[in-house]
Amino acid sequence: MIGDKLTLLFFILWRKLFGSQIVASVNIAYPIVQSLAIFMVMIMMNKSRLAGLSNPGVIFCVWLVFAVCGAPEFYAWITLGTDQSVRTSQEKLVMALVGQLDFEQYVCYLAFYPLLLLQLLLNCFSDPSPYCNGKNYNYTEADPETAASFPNRQVLWWFSPIVSKASNGILQIEDLFDLDEGLQADNLNAQWEQEWNKSLKDYEVRKSSRSANNEFYVGEDTPLILSNGKSYGTDKLVKADEEDEVPLPSIIGALWRLFKWELLGGSIIKLFSDLIQFANPAFLRRQKTQGEIVNLMAIDVDRFRMITPQLQQYWSSPLQISLIPLNICMSLISKKWTVQQMHLKDERIRMTNEVLSGIKVVKLYAWEPALEDAVDEIRVKEMALVRKAGVLKTLADMLNIAAPFLVALVTFTTYTLTSPDHVLTPQIAFVSLTLFNQLRGPLMMAADLISQTVQVVVSNKRLKDFLIAEELPAADIDRDEHNDYPVSAEMSSAAFAWDRHERPQLHDLYLKVPTGQLLAVVGTVGAGKSSLLLSLLGEMEKLRGYVGLRGMVAYVPQQPWIRNGTLVDNIIMEKTFDKAFYDTVLEACALRQDLAQLPNGDQTEIGEKGVNLSGGQKARISLARAVYQDRDVYLLDDPLSAVDAHVSKHIFNNVIGPNGLLAKKTRFLFKSLLIQSMAIASFRRGV
Repeated sequence: MIGDKLTLLFFILWRKLFGSQIVASVNIAYPIVQSLAIFMVMIMMNKSRLAGLSNPGVIFCVWLVFAVCGAPEFYAWITLGTDQSVRTSQEKLVMALVGQLDFEQYVCYLAFYPLLLLQLLLNCFSDPSPYCNGKNYNYTEADPETAASFPNRQVLWWFSPIVSKASNGILQIEDLFDLDEGLQADNLNAQWEQEWNKSLKDYEVRKSSRSANNEFYVGEDTPLILSNGKSYGTDKLVKADEEDEVPLPSIIGALWRLFKWELLGGSIIKLFSDLIQFANPAFLRRQKTQGEIVNLMAIDVDRFRMITPQLQQYWSSPLQISLIPLNICMSLISKKWTVQQMHLKDERIRMTNEVLSGIKVVKLYAWEPALEDAVDEIRVKEMALVRKAGVLKTLADMLNIAAPFLVALVTFTTYTLTSPDHVLTPQIAFVSLTLFNQLRGPLMMAADLISQTVQVVVSNKRLKDFLIAEELPAADIDRDEHNDYPVSAEMSSAAFAWDRHERPQLHDLYLKVPTGQLLAVVGTVGAGKSSLLLSLLGEMEKLRGYVGLRGMVAYVPQQPWIRNGTLVDNIIMEKTFDKAFYDTVLEACALRQDLAQLPNGDQTEIGEKGVNLSGGQKARISLARAVYQDRDVYLLDDPLSAVDAHVSKHIFNNVIGPNGLLAKKTRFLFKSLLIQSMAIASFRRGV
């Protein structure tokens, strides 16, 4: 194509220099500009191929623009070259566009435009990929979307084989393909960590700078202790310190830096969509308790997920402005109550976790009524705030639901009363009502969006407080995920505490557990069994000594964690589904009878939004999940305490015991009562 244009340029220059005809400058510049443009496109194609990009949309759009803009010129050349009857009527237009007609220009352009169409056609297809052949997909193979051409991606043609296969039968996991690497959780988490660490470093620098600037010397504002015991000047320092508080790093800012182009693209698409529619009616933080962290994961993080699809409404629904001031006032009141409610919720969950963790002591001393009253008192305060927020939300919803009818009533009344000539005809009334109905959605959504935004602001502050909290050092335990060592766990003169500046709760620990052994850790309530387990998990501060743990670790807590989803999803998690091993695990964990009682078997939804399960069922699901993951080391925190005696015996014989599924694994079993084991470690007062 470049050669064609250079040939044309040669003939034009020859005619200008040696011929008698007058050649316009535009006829010389035209092939030069086109040659340079095509040359740049070729460079972009080569760079894209070297970078591993498959048919970028920019290159396809360039060829498409060339083809569309060149079509009238090509038609003109064909018409002037073949149809003599229309030459006179179009000659002036063509001469203005392409210059004087001659044989060289005619031949060169007739050769150029088909090559251009061929290039456009070739860009509709991508080079064959070794990961996707268009017919067979495998779960371990790459996403065919990344290898598809630009028009293929726009019409979702790459997804057709999956749809065709789904129409002929049930899709299995192995029929699907991996997500694009840029969308996988591992890569996104690494990018998030990088951006968040930058924000944390900036925060620490600002914090250090403020501390340096706040140094003061003895003077009039130095706080002095007077004879009456009062401090002079302290109020000024406290006020200055509050005014000088360093703002916390922004979660929204880090997310924006990660996904700004996706958000901008989505916003532009949403804007055009609205215009068309209107025109055509990981680590545990030391300062946070387990209950607070669970609350952050279950509520605060989920609020970001819920509000993200609705953020576009802020700029796509300008007609909702009329009700925004009222909703803002109500939401500011609701914000204060939301902060208090979340604080009470944290306190209630923390107290509930403490009660459940020490339930044996509570039962032993008959403390149930007192602790129940304490939890109920917090719950009553929390529900009072929830009730107030609910009343405000109901009032806002009522106003927004009634707004379209009130607007229609006021509009029609004003129209008919302003002039005798204004007659409310059916045509005017129904057209107006149609427009009002289009506005009803944005108006009703405004209140919900503002209310959710206020909740996200509160959650954002809580998450920032959590993310800047000090982390437990990961290097306290010598970890190695390979299981080719004769000893799986080892402690030597180890001492642990909940805080580095406190006296050790566990001290003088010596332990060596060979690979494949069952170790029962027994002791009375409060002896330190759970603390030893948490020290192995790295959730306590190591003050001295050596701690080593070899192999992949599975932890079965005494309080099972169940996520929202089906029962089978809770067991296999992200591991590949193995039907035979899955059935074996269900049988060993005594879950067969429970599945028969559930409405949809192992496809039954469980968790907070699903079927309620008993404590024993949750404990067995948690144990089955750990067994299915096939780890090397198992930390079992009294997993049999919530099940009946005969079920406990069945699980021990088929899972934990020397003849169970975990017979070749290293097992730590923490219990208050002595059971059958290969080795026993007795605990007394943390030693």
